[in-house]
Amino acid sequence: MVYDWEGKEPICYRMYIDEKKSLEDIMEYMKTEYNFAPSKRAFQTQFKRWEFPSKQHPAHKNGPLVEKVKELWERNVSQKDMLRILNDELGFDIKERELMRVRAKNRWLLRVPNGMKAPASVPSKRGHVDDEDALQQLAQAMYPDIVHDMVTAPVLTPKKSTGGMRAPSPDLSPEVIVKRRERLEKLQAESAERWASRKRRRRTRGWAGLPADPPGPPRFPSETTIDESKQFLNLDTQMYKRLRDHFQTICEEAGFIKKTVAGPERWQAAKNRLVQESPHLQAVFWADNTQIEAKQLALDVVCTDVTKRMRTLERRMTIAEAKNALGINPEESRQVRHAFYQTLKDDHFTSKLEAGDEHWKELKQKWINESHLLQQILAPGPTDPDHETKVKAMEVLCRDVMKRLRDDQTKRDPSRKKQGSNSHNSDNGQSVSAISN
Repeated sequence: MVYDWEGKEPICYRMYIDEKKSLEDIMEYMKTEYNFAPSKRAFQTQFKRWEFPSKQHPAHKNGPLVEKVKELWERNVSQKDMLRILNDELGFDIKERELMRVRAKNRWLLRVPNGMKAPASVPSKRGHVDDEDALQQLAQAMYPDIVHDMVTAPVLTPKKSTGGMRAPSPDLSPEVIVKRRERLEKLQAESAERWASRKRRRRTRGWAGLPADPPGPPRFPSETTIDESKQFLNLDTQMYKRLRDHFQTICEEAGFIKKTVAGPERWQAAKNRLVQESPHLQAVFWADNTQIEAKQLALDVVCTDVTKRMRTLERRMTIAEAKNALGINPEESRQVRHAFYQTLKDDHFTSKLEAGDEHWKELKQKWINESHLLQQILAPGPTDPDHETKVKAMEVLCRDVMKRLRDDQTKRDPSRKKQGSNSHNSDNGQSVSAISN
């Protein structure tokens, strides 16, 4: 079909060039207002005939923009924040997809999938893929050779076997085996003694290589779990989260984050306010008078756990904050974390509790001694005003590596997988350490 383009040029120019409308928006407008509906290719061909200036200005060719992206990447800024800063604070006009392409082309990823064993990142249980996962997928699709080089490039020049695979971690020496056995026996003896003297709560899962305690009724309040408390209060997951948020707001307004700091009267007043402002809790406590003591204890367990988490979150350092405190970019972070991962793997590391604080410090020191970058960072020593922050940041990275190692061990070992599942399920069911906290 031949279309009459007469008189359409000014409208298309205004929308496409001046107003920066997309071709799809222009097509929809022309169809609605003028009953004019050529194909997309027809519009593109006609725009070329009219010699409309190209709107294609690749972001990766914009020098100042690329430099800013690199600067933000060096500071471990996330994709979302990077996009906001570039557009809202620095005045650039760049879309999310364009920013992803710039970062992918320059290998400026905040993280690389673990070993890149899968061809693409795996979506979460909710089917959501976050910005960094999407960026990794884009980088793999656009620049497979570059991303392959990123992942397979040796970080610490690890030894390879003749078959091209990584050589297995060396076996533990008899001395180390004896030392670990002694450590386990010591923990076992201490655990049994504290259990007999009622100085520790019941373990509902394995701990430091020791098995869970036999099931049984709570011996004292601190053994009441979050899951048991939710059952007493008839709380589903969503209701439980809303209740937690509500009580956190009450605590913030009251100005305390610990039960013992609040004192008995203020603590009880905070719980009373929570019940008074919650129709569900009113029904639980006022409409049904059975098991009142158990319900009161359950509410106290939930409220105590809220304040405990408030204290934890207040002093927790994120991975991004740790990297910035050490002054390392994402690629340097990947290298030092990979090095510590290999250190733990070669040591047949299982958990910090099982290894003991002394051995954990030895592993960290070995890691530092083998890293020129970490030695430079810590070179000023205690005289550096930021020394304590740097030490804390290194501990944050170490704990993250330890978690990743244990996750990998769980994936490889079916027996660990069940334990890992139990641990995950007990995150909300773990006993509160002490009701008086």
